[in-house]
Amino acid sequence: MPLDALDSSIASALMAAAMALPGMVAGADVDDAEIHYSQYQEGGRTYWPGPGGTVRGLAPLRVDSMHGDARLRLTDRLKLAFGFVQDTWSGATPILSAPEAFLTVTGASAYPVSDSRTNRQLVPFGLGPASTRVPQRDIYHMMTAASAETRRQVDVTLSREWDRATTDVAFGTSDEPDFRSRFGRIANAWDFAGKRTTVTASAGYTSSTVDANLGPASAWIDYGLYRQASSGPRIVDQDQGGLTVQRFKGERQDWSAGLSLKQVIDRNTTASLGVSFDRSSGFLENPYKLVMMGFADPATPPVLFGGLWFTRVFNVAENRPQSRAQWAMDARWSHYFAGPDAALQLDYRFAQDDWSIRSHTFETLWSQAIGPDWLVTPRMRYYTQTAADFYQPYFLFALRAPTLPDGHLDFGRLPAQHYSSDHRLSGYGAVSAGVSVTRELSRGLKVEAGAEYYLHGGRLKAGGGGEDVFADYHYWLFNVGLKLDFDGRRARRPGDSFDDPGGENASHHDHAQMPHAHAGHAGTWQPAGLMYGHSMGEKGSLMIAYRFAASRQAGPTIRGDRKAGDAEVTAQACEGTSCSLVPTSMSMQMHMLDIMYGLTDRIDLMIMPQFMDMTMTMRPLAGAIVDASATHSHGGHDRHGSGGLGDTTVAALIRIAGSGSHELHAGLGLSIPTGSTSELMSAGHALDYGMQPGSGTWDVQPSVTYNGRTARLFWGAQAMATRRTGGYNDAGYALGDATQLSVWTGYSVGDRLAVSLRGLRSTQGAVRGVRQGTHMTTSPPDHPGNYGGRFLDVGVGVNFVVPGFESDAGRLGIEWLEPVRDRFNGYQLERKGNLWVSWSLDF
Repeated sequence: MPLDALDSSIASALMAAAMALPGMVAGADVDDAEIHYSQYQEGGRTYWPGPGGTVRGLAPLRVDSMHGDARLRLTDRLKLAFGFVQDTWSGATPILSAPEAFLTVTGASAYPVSDSRTNRQLVPFGLGPASTRVPQRDIYHMMTAASAETRRQVDVTLSREWDRATTDVAFGTSDEPDFRSRFGRIANAWDFAGKRTTVTASAGYTSSTVDANLGPASAWIDYGLYRQASSGPRIVDQDQGGLTVQRFKGERQDWSAGLSLKQVIDRNTTASLGVSFDRSSGFLENPYKLVMMGFADPATPPVLFGGLWFTRVFNVAENRPQSRAQWAMDARWSHYFAGPDAALQLDYRFAQDDWSIRSHTFETLWSQAIGPDWLVTPRMRYYTQTAADFYQPYFLFALRAPTLPDGHLDFGRLPAQHYSSDHRLSGYGAVSAGVSVTRELSRGLKVEAGAEYYLHGGRLKAGGGGEDVFADYHYWLFNVGLKLDFDGRRARRPGDSFDDPGGENASHHDHAQMPHAHAGHAGTWQPAGLMYGHSMGEKGSLMIAYRFAASRQAGPTIRGDRKAGDAEVTAQACEGTSCSLVPTSMSMQMHMLDIMYGLTDRIDLMIMPQFMDMTMTMRPLAGAIVDASATHSHGGHDRHGSGGLGDTTVAALIRIAGSGSHELHAGLGLSIPTGSTSELMSAGHALDYGMQPGSGTWDVQPSVTYNGRTARLFWGAQAMATRRTGGYNDAGYALGDATQLSVWTGYSVGDRLAVSLRGLRSTQGAVRGVRQGTHMTTSPPDHPGNYGGRFLDVGVGVNFVVPGFESDAGRLGIEWLEPVRDRFNGYQLERKGNLWVSWSLDF
């Protein structure tokens, strides 16, 4: 498999999995696993010029997150846990706060007035104290937005159990475009008094690197403090395809230690108490947060009656202390009430640091069982904190601006050593309330859904004195997930008698789920990338599969089946205009949950939600003139992305004919447009057609599939199509129709392992229509004719029964699709291949 065709993070994960696989198959059992999707949606921000103003593209911050983990028992005393988190962030966030008098609108964008040269602003200013605020009702947030960015985190924990102790060793990595961290943690728990008392000590270390692309130099931001630095956090200039951009670089280290005591008071009650210490050093700032500073010279008399002064204004990067020490204490009390079959949990946490922030957190939750299968858990939380001693929403100084000969600030002569306007460092309070509902579908299988509402406000601070209303906001958090408890399944599987869990029914179920017994399912072994590949064939059957797909395009630009040079792309690829930018790579990752239920012995129902993540890198074309503010390059940034919930497919499979060695079934799917088609880059320009997570149209997907097999050989063929219905989507376009024809064959090595070979012929039409609204036209992906084509791929795959899941028909499939022949519509990047991974379980 050509791993260089994959994103480096994917390749690293695959290599780690390949190295771990031989040890895992030696007899590991999976204890439990879960997968969750959540969406964070922010609102209620007060920004200037406010809703209905002239500033475009200020969609609220949204975070789409996918989280999964699994815990394996390697031996009786040794466990291994894996965790994976993928977050995609999009929307606008505050970059600074300022009084309205310091803000202006130019064209479609709002800017803070800058006085790094000669401009002056006439504002009310009460001289006297070293810094004085304008009345707070005049304060607004300035917002900034960019296209989505994705963070990926992977962690591994190894646990060793002793007679009276447990040791955990964990390590992991977190990567996003401008921030990378590596972390490790060790914890040891000792049991006393027959495991009624547990003492746990832990320590951890995290090393992080910031490498933020700030785009070309801006006349209204003074980064002099970090440009002049010889060590520590600093800004450096970097050539990016002929465009000079600023990069913010810094290092950070975090150390942590903790000690906790947990006590079982009686059979229904537990209590715990813990203390922790954290120390951070290095670059603790946020490179995208700015501070507005105003200077009024006391020697200059006011212009008008009422105290109006000419005030010089500078916008600078925040400057926090280079270290932070925090102490925290937390306590928990839990009690089970047998009468209502419910549990109450009370939590309290106090934290204090050397930035003068003191916080209190109170949380309570009630877990109520309803019948044998339902669990409802409402919760409430209150948080309050004091402000950091270097926080202000903006800074006004009664002195002559200390400047260098070139007009920039002389930071060595500022009256404030540290300063930040990040409202998260202000004094505020927050209340949140939420509820989660868990339903057990079958033994060991649970579905969970929840929602939470959070309100942040200065008026909610305990004791008063919180920040003004300009910093208030709220958010909603929604989540849904599946939990698999395999210990529970081993104790009693679906089909077992409740009165006789180890009796005749259990034995029959075990046999029916063995892979070799799926001879009635001619499609037991299939390529991992095949959709609608086999039917269930039994009423009441339930299958859950997780699929992961990754694809990549990179290298030269192709027209048809030949390479196109920069001069040709510039002149012809942008449909009547000149191109100035061209993609250098495009990667896509997709997580899919595939749930299939046997409605009858011949009809199966399916639902398949998707979670998407896409990233594109760009470069200027040779000889082209690139506007430094070109949104397609993020104002000089060389990459942009998008992600979140994709379209959701519901389908029905109907078995037309079938025997022990042959099966023919037809499928009819409907793709529901749950994915967005309105993802934006900075300044409100829409991302191109291929970077949108959804199609925006209701699409019909018919298919016909044939499967055949003998004792060792298996083969099959499938024809599938996607037809866009209902005309254009709300954005004014429709993706092209698509067809796929697959043929495959394979060989099974016993009942546990099989290899496969597949040929795939696919076609896709160009995009129909043209996106409406503000969008870019400077690169080939911005134009509808540069999509689709005719493609031929060859796939090589391997399938095997997951150790420990023989009785559950747990199958893992991996397939690599290698491009053999491409003929593109218009101008597109060369394809590098597709990876498919599928894990399925029968219930």
